Amino acid sequence: MDLYELTSSSVRRFVQDQVINHNIKPRTLQRRISCLKSFSKYCLKENYVKSGFTAGIQSPKVDKKLPIYMTLQELHKLFTYLEHDPRPQRIRNELMLKLLSTAGMRRQELVDLTWEQVNLENQTI
Repeated sequence: MDLYELTSSSVRRFVQDQVINHNIKPRTLQRRISCLKSFSKYCLKENYVKSGFTAGIQSPKVDKKLPIYMTLQELHKLFTYLEHDPRPQRIRNELMLKLLSTAGMRRQELVDLTWEQVNLENQTI
């Protein structure tokens, strides 16, 4: 099949084939449809096709996974382990996990943290 022969019905057949014959999960199907939509927009922009071949194609709804939280006992157990960890990275690991669990800091905020944002005198971040 040539690029200019692509239609929304051929994309629908592709999606149907993925679901029925390949047992594709909704999250994977969602990514594939998103990729096709981006490709369709690119083809329109570059004048490879006259109309978008993903018109009317909708991605499946995917349930959001709820985060799994540690219990207070599990956190206590983790911190106790870290306090007795003999490795040189012990202090770093303990501090990182305490910031994530008790200060409400997000992972990316911790990763992006710089020395300029740390005040050792006031013990603040």
